[in-house]
Amino acid sequence: MRTRVRQFTVRAIPVALAAIAVAGLSAKWASAADKPMLADQTQFEVEISETEKGFDFKGWAFSEHPVKIIIRNKNHVTHGFTSPLFNQIPVRMEGQGSEVRGKHSKSFHLEPGKTMTLHFTPPAMKHPETGQPEHQWYMVWCDIHPQAKGELHIVETHGEIGGG
Repeated sequence: MRTRVRQFTVRAIPVALAAIAVAGLSAKWASAADKPMLADQTQFEVEISETEKGFDFKGWAFSEHPVKIIIRNKNHVTHGFTSPLFNQIPVRMEGQGSEVRGKHSKSFHLEPGKTMTLHFTPPAMKHPETGQPEHQWYMVWCDIHPQAKGELHIVETHGEIGGG
């Protein structure tokens, strides 16, 4: 009997979270003045503690809503943090990291034992043919150790599900 209860609980939690997410996504914000209904900003913490794996980052944020990523390098080597998203938008870095710009890329490097914080606001994206708001997925990785990676999901909060 305990096994069934655990299996139900394990299956029920993702279903409940999905229902909450769908309910939250169905809300319609008429103007930017309504945005304060969300928290001040979405915050993530990334701890880099291994050289081989580096980090395994997964997170979601809202479009047009401030994001704060705190990155701590608890490893013995320098690590980078980059994403195609960083090439499209302004990113403000504070702390002990450094910004590294390439011809077509922007990344942030962090020496061992140091901490940096990245601040940015993901833009809203619209489907090129329909003009409807759409969700976005961005890969995040270490440009020094490409096996260290993660993903950031930007959730669109404008409009309503199935609405017109």
